[in-house]
Amino acid sequence: MVGSWPVGEKFSLFAKAGVFAWDLEVIGMTAEDGTDPTFGIGGQWAFAEHWAARGEFERFMDIGGGDVDLLSVSVLYRF
Repeated sequence: MVGSWPVGEKFSLFAKAGVFAWDLEVIGMTAEDGTDPTFGIGGQWAFAEHWAARGEFERFMDIGGGDVDLLSVSVLYRF
């Protein structure tokens, strides 16, 4: 689920929440898998007609007993 809120003509904020499936294998250890919650927040800037830049923070919870955080920056092209 993703919610988006415009902040001006070219910028928007978003939040998302959901569930993800994971499979962890480490050499010399037992394999683990599971299905756990995830959430994220971010912002998007539309700098041209078909182009946008996006920055995002995501947290994947309880992977092998710990949380994993992801910071990402991406460029989008919309057809």
